[in-house]
Amino acid sequence: MKTYQYTDAITQRSLTVFFLLAFGITWGLSVIASGDLLRVAIPAPLMTISAIMLHYGPAMAAILLVGITGGRTAIRSLLGKLGHWRVGFGWYLFIFLYPLLLRCN
Repeated sequence: MKTYQYTDAITQRSLTVFFLLAFGITWGLSVIASGDLLRVAIPAPLMTISAIMLHYGPAMAAILLVGITGGRTAIRSLLGKLGHWRVGFGWYLFIFLYPLLLRCN
């Protein structure tokens, strides 16, 4: 019963929850990626993965929020829209690979 109460509360404040999640994920991964802000030693592979994934913080927040409020069906519906090619395939490659290319410099 409590799960439904939390889901209803999140649904009513979905925009606020989305921004909090997006900033929290992005900033959290930024702290891990920098490696200098924590007192513990962070392995280089974890820093690299965090540096790449922090660019996708808003997308991860959206998928997480849709999953909380709508379940697996809503996630499938959201991700299924990626298959509707409204622009050329090259643009999708650009969107997904651009953050990686920025990190390679």
